Amino acid sequence: MRPSSLLAKTLVAACAFCIFAVSQALPQFNLANQINWRTYVQGAFSQVQNFETNVFETEGQFQLYWEKKIGKLGGNLPATGVDWSREKLVAINLGIRPNTGYELYVQNVSRGNAAEIVVNFRERLPIPNVRYAQVQSSPFVVIKVQREAGRIIFKGEKVSGSIMPGGTVIFPPNQQGSCCGDNCKCCSSCGCGCQRKRGGN
Repeated sequence: MRPSSLLAKTLVAACAFCIFAVSQALPQFNLANQINWRTYVQGAFSQVQNFETNVFETEGQFQLYWEKKIGKLGGNLPATGVDWSREKLVAINLGIRPNTGYELYVQNVSRGNAAEIVVNFRERLPIPNVRYAQVQSSPFVVIKVQREAGRIIFKGEKVSGSIMPGGTVIFPPNQQGSCCGDNCKCCSSCGCGCQRKRGGN
């Protein structure tokens, strides 16, 4: 056997062993259990006082929810974009929070068992030592989920806020309904409805 051929086989075997070792060390993630979903609309302000969840099978159900639970605080009713024959909407409302430092997002949607679909969500808490607009918020998120048989249940957790990139600091609209300019960086001085990337200032 040529040395080059032996070396190639040795490298292949070594790579295969490494892949096997890594796959055993990492948590097992079953793609077959994942349900297709996408964020439809989310916001920091609504009329919901306490935590609640809703599942909408029809457009009429969602419109009624938006009028009664979100209203003008959340902006206009989203335009169409839901294929109701194949999708449904799922809403999570955190309820009242003391300031605008709280964020809500869905992490994933998966099948727990043959009879249940689990929506996993997170509430991100305010970043320590960051000053937020001291007005009440009521975060919500609505996602599109493919229609699947099974009861939808919700599992949530709270996570610490971070100044790492990717998060946003949300400020309420001012009296004129306008937003701050690009130079607005200090959280305590912003009275706007913009979503800004998190930072240390």
